[in-house]
Amino acid sequence: MYGERIDRRWSLAKLTENYRPPNVGVMTLEGYGDIVSVNGMSLYAGYAFDKRWGGRNLRDTWKYSYTRAKRLGTAACADAQCLAEWRPFLAPVDAKSNGFWEPIKRDDGRRQWAYKGAALYTTAADRVRGDHSGQAVYDFKDPAGSGPQLTHAIFLEQLGRASGGAGIYWNLAKP
Repeated sequence: MYGERIDRRWSLAKLTENYRPPNVGVMTLEGYGDIVSVNGMSLYAGYAFDKRWGGRNLRDTWKYSYTRAKRLGTAACADAQCLAEWRPFLAPVDAKSNGFWEPIKRDDGRRQWAYKGAALYTTAADRVRGDHSGQAVYDFKDPAGSGPQLTHAIFLEQLGRASGGAGIYWNLAKP
């Protein structure tokens, strides 16, 4: 692929193509590389905080386990305030798991696409193709809240093993 886009007369030969839901593609953002998108809009996943020596955006430091993403499920964004900003990438009722893609059930009964275990979202802040306003967004959870907020913060702290705080880190979905 290193020769891609060097000469318009040349194109890649595609030997296989992995499954993707309808309208899902891969696009390249300058400085960020390839990302997963739906109808040309960036897709994101929320991840529980975890300790990253050197930060999250250093070369090859962005890895997140499938098991932890599955355990978080749709809990990265479940309340009305979060859902006003982050919009679940919904799956049809008859969607089936295929390759890295799987439909997961939200608390309200709707189904949402997950990629490599992580529930996917678009953000209201993105307006046009190529926007990526949701990249590297930290959503801190206050452990001093009432019952449900405290329970959620404790769950995130335990899942992320992040003794310095609890919250969600939003990142572009990478193929």
